[in-house]
Parts: sequence; C-alpha cells; structure tokens
Amino acid sequence: IPGGGGSGGATNSTTGKAGGAGGAGRMIITYSTSPIVTNPSSLSGFSYTYPSASPSAEKTFTINAKGLSAAIGLKAPADYQISLTTGTGFTDTLSLPLTGDSVGVTIIYVRLKGSLVTGTYNENITITTTTASSVNISQPYSCNGTVVGPVITVTPTTLNFFTTLVSTPSNYQRITVSGSNLTAPFVISAPTDF
Repeated sequence: IPGGGGSGGATNSTTGKAGGAGGAGRMIITYSTSPIVTNPSSLSGFSYTYPSASPSAEKTFTINAKGLSAAIGLKAPADYQISLTTGTGFTDTLSLPLTGDSVGVTIIYVRLKGSLVTGTYNENITITTTTASSVNISQPYSCNGTVVGPVITVTPTTLNFFTTLVSTPSNYQRITVSGSNLTAPFVISAPTDF
C-alpha cells in the first residue's frame, strides 16, 4: 500500500550539504491465515484397553475451505484411519473435490487403529491443498490417543516369616489384590511349597 513521502534529509552540520530527499513510504502486508477451516481444532481421547484387535470409538471433525484451485487431500498418520462415513470406509487417505473454488462443510470420521501396543499416540493428520493464487498449503491436524494396559495392584508386595513345625501348615497371612483395565478374571497360582 503506497504511503506518504518521507521528509527530506537534514543538512550535514560539518559539510553544509543538504541531505537527500526521503523515499516514498511503503507498507507490506502478508496474509498467513490458512483458507482451511476445521472444527474442532484437534481431537483427543481416543482410547481402548490392550490387547484389542478392534479400533477405538470414532470421533469427528468438520472441514471446509474457499478460494482453492485444487481438491483438499487428507493423509492419516501411521496409527489412525479416516473416513467420510461412520462405521465403514476407513482408510489412510481421502480427497475432497472442489465445487467451484470451495469445499463445503464435510464431516471427517477418525479412529485409532486396533492391535496397537500400550502407549500414547499423539500424531497429525496432514491436510493439503492449493489456493487460487497457487500457494501450496500443508496443514497438520492433531489427534491424541492412548492404548492402556491392565494394572494389577498387590498389597503388601512381600510376605515374610512363615514358620511352622514339620508336617504342620503355618498360620496364614493375607494379601489384597485389585486390578483395572482387565479383559479376563485374575488367575492366582501358589508356588510349590505354599
């Protein structure tokens, strides 16, 4: 955007020569906002208990954009899958075609893959397109999930001082056992001499 001209340079007090005329002012504005709109801005809470061959429950976000010259591409990260339909059609990549220069509001279904080991899975879907002014866009979309394993708690963790006479069992001692994220009942086996 052209601005007003700058003022002339001051006279040099040593040489007595006048300073040069000021140059024309100029303001440069850079637009950095992506034309791709997603809602919500990220997804979290994907979860299931190990071991499971089934994926997590689905979560969704919407996507739309204007001022494009190419379709929107979505690429899922290694441990997630995406679909345009609930319950089916899950894959690694999707393409959203243009209507004119726009992609209307579209629901994307996302799930964490099954058969993963325990741990956290914080990964990004990559969203790509090209604007009408030929600017290539690559935008991450964050997905956070967890595969939880079984937790067993035993209190106390050690029992000591069992004493007895020959051929006579000792007095008993007690432990408490609890668990979470279990997929089967406890199996507790005593060692040979207990």
